[in-house]
Amino acid sequence: MFVFISIALLSLTALVMLVLRLTRKDFGYHWLIASGGAFVAWVIVILAGINLPNQLQLSSWDLRTAYPNSISFSADQLSWSFALVLGTLIFATLITDVVRAYDLDWSNWASSLLITAIGLIGILSENLFTFIMAWTAFDVITAIILLMQLPSGRSRRQAVYVFFVHLLGTGSLLIAGVISINDNNSFLLERASPNAMIFIVLTAGFRLFSIPPDSPLQDDPVKRRSLGTVMSLVSAAIVIVFLVRVAVAFEGFDLITNPWSLLFGLVGLVALLSAAAWLIAKDELDGRHAWISAMGAFVLAAALHSQPEA
Repeated sequence: MFVFISIALLSLTALVMLVLRLTRKDFGYHWLIASGGAFVAWVIVILAGINLPNQLQLSSWDLRTAYPNSISFSADQLSWSFALVLGTLIFATLITDVVRAYDLDWSNWASSLLITAIGLIGILSENLFTFIMAWTAFDVITAIILLMQLPSGRSRRQAVYVFFVHLLGTGSLLIAGVISINDNNSFLLERASPNAMIFIVLTAGFRLFSIPPDSPLQDDPVKRRSLGTVMSLVSAAIVIVFLVRVAVAFEGFDLITNPWSLLFGLVGLVALLSAAAWLIAKDELDGRHAWISAMGAFVLAAALHSQPEA
């Protein structure tokens, strides 16, 4: 339950910052509140590792829906590891933002806290239905944040493009869920059908290898370094933890057959081209998406090989 407390704390901190902004426009300690909330949430996530695993299942929306199709969260060793990464990410980002405090405003930090909270929900997701709900919430909230902060029409159009491509990935995952329901009458990953794997691969492709999530912030390098970092890495994390769970679910299946050889070749090509793009990038911001794509390709290959340890 500790991780869920962290989610509530991050969301509450963002809400407190919003209330203070509306009631006291001259309030000058937003960064202190944001970094304090992130620090406490980070400590709580660390403490969550003492009591693992935990599981939280919400009641089904439909009384006729079976247990496997309910919203379900799992705080096991796998999800805790990724939760610790996100907790460290938001805390480190806010701490280093102190050197850019005059260039950033409260909305940047509040948005980063909220995005991390939604990302933690995605990381704790246990079945396909919960992943779909969490990813949709993440995409909608991220799009709203960008549209509220971006002034120009070009940047806003870019935010819509990112939202649309991510929506295609979520739609691909939904198709995988429908196939799984048709084959095994379950949304649980461990009972997913190998026939759904092609759509799972498409899901990863749309979300990891397409338009960079921080591309709408290209014209604002300060926000791109702060909010863009959180947005990009949280977006990648909620896909990578999904792929690791896929690798666990498909242990025992042999996908190394001729029809999949071309796919492995494409994944290797993506990794190679991404590594080359990262190598020639002028700085860490320009090379960030290439690094995410290269590492994502390795994770996808490990998932196809059913090697969660890799």
